[in-house]
Amino acid sequence: MNSLPLRTWAIALLWIFCVGCDSELTQECDSPTDCDTEQTCLGGRCELTDTSLPDVGEDAPPSSDCRVDPCADGLLCNATTGACENCTLDEQCDEYAVCHATERVCTCRAGYVRCDGQCVSQDSVESCGSQCQPCPEVAHGEPICVQQTCSASCDEGYFLCEEGCDGPPGTCVECLDHTHCTDPLAPVCNRGSCAGCASNQDCADVDGKNVCDLESGTCVECQLDQAEACGTFSCDPQTGACTDTSLGSRTSCESCRSDAECASDHVCVAMNFQGSPRNSAYCLRVDRAPTGETDCQEPFTVLDIKESITTAELEIVCGVNEAMTTCEAVLDYDSGCAEDDDCGAPGLDDGLCEPIEFEGARCTFPCDTSLEYPQCYSPFSCATGIDAQYCGAY
Repeated sequence: MNSLPLRTWAIALLWIFCVGCDSELTQECDSPTDCDTEQTCLGGRCELTDTSLPDVGEDAPPSSDCRVDPCADGLLCNATTGACENCTLDEQCDEYAVCHATERVCTCRAGYVRCDGQCVSQDSVESCGSQCQPCPEVAHGEPICVQQTCSASCDEGYFLCEEGCDGPPGTCVECLDHTHCTDPLAPVCNRGSCAGCASNQDCADVDGKNVCDLESGTCVECQLDQAEACGTFSCDPQTGACTDTSLGSRTSCESCRSDAECASDHVCVAMNFQGSPRNSAYCLRVDRAPTGETDCQEPFTVLDIKESITTAELEIVCGVNEAMTTCEAVLDYDSGCAEDDDCGAPGLDDGLCEPIEFEGARCTFPCDTSLEYPQCYSPFSCATGIDAQYCGAY
């Protein structure tokens, strides 16, 4: 029996012991075209294609050159051959990337995401999370990235709207609850913005202004029907604030803000002078006497029908001759003066500085001798002076 040549035995033994090995028998290559169809060129050797590599879409044509067309994410470009290759070492990958132990592609470290081919931090405002998008601009604050979620750092006086907030989440809002709305003009927190009140409860946390003016939506100190905060003083319905005027303390021809300031038999009414409305309202006595009688007292004897500024009810009141004078001029009667401007309301030609009651020059007011009703303080009447008709002339 002929023995096999020694060389043949050596090859047979090498094949037996290397079954499953591929490193010593792997074909060398310069590009993927040097390898079989199911192989690719990696590190100068033909290797079976790794199906776990990132999906690069449609297969590139055999002549694809990574020096012209970039490799898919995670693969390396061989600058010499133009072939896309797998990595073997972390050092081959870009900053913040490592070579995956089994897939042999460069993958981003934990906390980083690949955006435009680069690994960037998922905690950065420019690439927060995994969307590769910068956090949006924030009104009244600055965008920040917290635990890979866009949020905001708010300016002083603004609050971050988070889960449970009824405003836009992730934004800086004016308020989170009513306690943040301290302006009486806007005491209610509504979807992150301070707004007007709708009830007294909305004003409960506003210091000193716990009443809601429903018409304006503003928290005020008082209203005419809710003036407990004012005690024995009146409430100004125009401002919603307590005044220093005692209730019921104003009498005929004294200025007023509401009926509550006038004596019990008076109302607060608007008046005019020579057809022009006055800036203030005045208390006038209501004449409730039977027909043929009167409750009016001199010099407030001119009967008129006027509307209460508080209740809007019409009343017969005891007033003055508004075509000739004003309440201020009537109340100034017998005050000292040097000229007409010292008497009556400032800027109005409603008072006179004339000799009265056989005294020197004193404040008085014009009257009309043709009128039958009393116009002056008793016991003096309307008379003609040197050049005018006025009360107290002699």
